[in-house]
Amino acid sequence: MSEPIRSIVLGIAALRGDDPSTGPSRTDPALASAAALARSAGATLHVVHAYELPAPTLAGLTLPLPADARRRYAAAITERVRAQVAEWPGLDVRCHVVEGTPAEVVCDTAARLHADLIVVGATRRGRVWRGLIGSTAEGVVRAATIPVLVLHQPLALPIRRVLLTTDLSDENEALLERGVATVGALTDLRPELRLLLVVASDPLVPPPCEEELAIHGAAPAVRRLGCRIGAAVEASVRSGEVSLEIAREVDEWKADILVLGTHGRSGFRRLWLGGTAASALRAAQCNVLMVPATIARSEDPALRVDLGEAALVG
Repeated sequence: MSEPIRSIVLGIAALRGDDPSTGPSRTDPALASAAALARSAGATLHVVHAYELPAPTLAGLTLPLPADARRRYAAAITERVRAQVAEWPGLDVRCHVVEGTPAEVVCDTAARLHADLIVVGATRRGRVWRGLIGSTAEGVVRAATIPVLVLHQPLALPIRRVLLTTDLSDENEALLERGVATVGALTDLRPELRLLLVVASDPLVPPPCEEELAIHGAAPAVRRLGCRIGAAVEASVRSGEVSLEIAREVDEWKADILVLGTHGRSGFRRLWLGGTAASALRAAQCNVLMVPATIARSEDPALRVDLGEAALVG
């Protein structure tokens, strides 16, 4: 199990007063969820905003911005970010306003602070999930070396149901262990855990193996995972288009958080970029905890189950 979460990095947009993605208090929609997580975990919340300096032009030529103007611009942005966090008295909140591209700034700040979790919520264009591919969130997920919580909706505490996805590989097992440990550090209640194994198949073609065979093959991995994380894990097996079946399981089981690893025998990074998977993940009505593969690469080899030609998500 991982250590308690002591440091959370939240990437936010510097929102305009008329931005439709803001709440009644004109704050980033993710801020309330991140603040609640930090309070529950007893962690420091680092609110990070990246900005790019305006480039004045004259007759088609870009003019250098005077140093004094650069400082005034940065100060104005900093004041706007501080105003957003002012409504959370008693919480250890620190603001970081840095020039640069959002994904790079968020990940670099998290690395510098040795943060335990990154939270990505809304952007100035609306909720980040609706435009996840090609967005700041995708860049953060690609570059992060610690878990990233992507908020699709306000996070309700305590977290009651956590859906895990697996490809039954060695690496995936370590990622799931870290994901469960991360969720456990954020809530006092021990949540229900369900392990989803999706056998990829074309709806017009018979599945590559019977559901009973898949369940039998998954059983040892489920038992081992339960032993590693010290909790009971319920198994669920589906067949069909992978990302669609994930979304269906999330909806039918009413999961609070979906845990995904950025690797897999079926290649989650490839799925992440695919239009079908992107559509399904946007449709999943829960928040998503992404666990990067770099976390698992120092782990000892774990159980591997072979299901023939079955392609599974992890």
